[in-house]
Amino acid sequence: MFYHLQHLKHSCNLAKKIEINKVSNVYILPPVTEKEARKLGKYLLDVKYFDLSKDKAVQILKEGKVYKINFVVDVDYLQTHPELRQGFQDLTPEISKKVFNGKQVVIELVDTELKKV
Repeated sequence: MFYHLQHLKHSCNLAKKIEINKVSNVYILPPVTEKEARKLGKYLLDVKYFDLSKDKAVQILKEGKVYKINFVVDVDYLQTHPELRQGFQDLTPEISKKVFNGKQVVIELVDTELKKV
């Protein structure tokens, strides 16, 4: 269901890759820091989202005071399992609290071109 951002087109050329494990990465663009990326990566390991079963990646952007987390998903799989959308949204309050010190977080599901799905 998830795709590694390495396969994305030009949109990630400027992003910094933070390797969490052999198959899990967090990509960031300034002003997001490596420390924030590693903290999100640790959280995603703790909740078993990041594991060694498949390539997975997320991108963190910061727009003003809002952190935007893009999870790259397999669009076809998501269409056949629409309940997964809510599962991602359910992570928002906990990520806000545990990773970003209560700051506002928006989670988006995106395709391999980083377009919202």
